[in-house]
Amino acid sequence: MRNNHNPFSYISVIFRVFFYMREFRKKDLDVLFDQIEVQNSRRKYNLEPYGKVIRKFQKVLRIKKPCLVRCIVISELAVTMNLKIRFYVGMNQSDKEDLHSWIYIEDELFLDSHNNIDKYTILIERIYE
Repeated sequence: MRNNHNPFSYISVIFRVFFYMREFRKKDLDVLFDQIEVQNSRRKYNLEPYGKVIRKFQKVLRIKKPCLVRCIVISELAVTMNLKIRFYVGMNQSDKEDLHSWIYIEDELFLDSHNNIDKYTILIERIYE
């Protein structure tokens, strides 16, 4: 993967975080998933720095449970790069109020650990190819 990072694209990612935080209050989750559309791109980028920027930004804002917004923003970026995405929302098996979101990009778990996601029962699965 190439390491091409434009500082303006980081700003774009931050705006997407705000956008989806606002959209969650107004729309059903299925509607938001449907907004992620496939677009053509020839370049493959390393998305990990974008995920880390989103995490830091969410910490500064003290956002609780930021995983859903982070996964949607990263999925949207990855789909525009023609990468295969598997998007999951799960519920903790021992605490029914504990929900978590995670994604696989090109069959690799993105910014999460298998030890963490193993305790969740999958409620929603979306695949973008």
